[in-house]
Amino acid sequence: MKTVDIKAGSVFAYKNYNIFKKLLYKLLNKSLKYNEFDFCPVPICDLEIDGDIDVFEPIKNYSSKEEIKAMKEYMDFFFSVSEYYNTSDSATNVCKIINTIRPNTIEDITEIANSKFYKKIV
Repeated sequence: MKTVDIKAGSVFAYKNYNIFKKLLYKLLNKSLKYNEFDFCPVPICDLEIDGDIDVFEPIKNYSSKEEIKAMKEYMDFFFSVSEYYNTSDSATNVCKIINTIRPNTIEDITEIANSKFYKKIV
């Protein structure tokens, strides 16, 4: 376990696959894409991160009060209105939130590791 400080606007990325798929890809020497995501609208200090989670933080901080307020409002909006929030597709939800605050930031959240706007910290 590792303890880190998380910035507002960070994305938690998981590779949540069944054991057979993980084993198959390991035998084929291929890597799996991230398939589950969570968005963190507020900074968190001293968070303990397990090895199965990767954290990507924005290179340019969400620093203005307007951006932080918008992040929280859009999070509430997306989670309260069922037509915008799809519980089975966390990738689309996180992508919508990020692109609503900062347009054209991420096209495909599954490729966040290659994004020029986010960097991996864990």
